[in-house]
Amino acid sequence: LHGPLSFVKRPSVPLCLLLGGLSATAFEQLARAQKAGLHWFPVRRFEKSRWVGLNRRELTGLQRRHRQGSAVALSSLASRQDLSAWLAQGRRKGYAAPTWADRSLRDLARQGLSLAGSLRACLWFAAGGHTLASFLEVAGLNSLQVQGLLQAGVPLARAQGPGGEAWVASRPGGFGGPDELLRLIG
Repeated sequence: LHGPLSFVKRPSVPLCLLLGGLSATAFEQLARAQKAGLHWFPVRRFEKSRWVGLNRRELTGLQRRHRQGSAVALSSLASRQDLSAWLAQGRRKGYAAPTWADRSLRDLARQGLSLAGSLRACLWFAAGGHTLASFLEVAGLNSLQVQGLLQAGVPLARAQGPGGEAWVASRPGGFGGPDELLRLIG
């Protein structure tokens, strides 16, 4: 890239957010966006001492919202309070924390692709570099061509690879103030 990036218009497809970050900032941003109407479900949540995954009814509801043009989001966990139980589950299964995180983020990406139905069905937004790398791996995308900025700190790229092509945007997981995610989906 040569010179500063300019701002570009967001592609006219619904936004699909993959929120893998576990920072307090990321969850605060998600809570505010949900109160403002973002349709969101965690891929897994800890309820009554057991893990519960995204169920068919929840996935179908998100798919319906997505087809209607609404922004939809999936997160790795329901809240920061689930973090210690999630780490304990990984240890019980014999995984070191980095390997468990990789597996969880790839699962998040697979669930997102299932939700959207195709790579081209939305603008994919990944909160966090690890989340973006996992999405690109699962989707079979290996090349990014930056087109410009959606907003300060949020580059928009055209991703391509054996899996197809897609619009992709990303930013660090715990980036910005409490309304940062609202500005993105706004």
